[in-house]
Formats: sequence, C-alpha cells, structure tokens
Amino acid sequence: MVHSINRQVSANVKKNINVYQGSPNFPLRSYGMPAVAEVVGTAIENIILTKRIMRGVTVSHSNIEMLMVNQVISWIIAAV
Repeated sequence: MVHSINRQVSANVKKNINVYQGSPNFPLRSYGMPAVAEVVGTAIENIILTKRIMRGVTVSHSNIEMLMVNQVISWIIAAV
C-alpha cells in the first residue's frame, strides 16, 4: 500500500478528532490512517473503527460517515 496522503494537521488547529477505518475494504480499497500534528500544541485524537460493530453494522469506509454523524455533531457543539 502507498500512504501518499499528507496526514499532518496544521499548526493553527487546536484539536483534531480523526475517526477512520484502517484497513482497505472492497470494492474501493479505501481506508484511513492516524493523523499527526505539525506542532506539539495540537491535540490529536485518532479513533480507529476497523471492523467495529455500530448500530448492528460493521464499520467500513463507505458507511463510517452515516454511522458517526450524530457523534461528530455532538463533538462540534461541545467545542463551540
């Protein structure tokens, strides 16, 4: 696998929550990887959901958005 995507979170970001499915799945072979901070002051929370079951469904790259949308919205509300 080639990991050519820049996964650095820029210095102007205080906190990044990176939710991803870490192993390629059929048919797209899409997957995510941990994010890394450019500077020490950026908090990074990498949450890997590979093969986890959520709401009775196995998490994949194609359904992770649908399964996580409510949680993501609550994180945004809590941050503002």
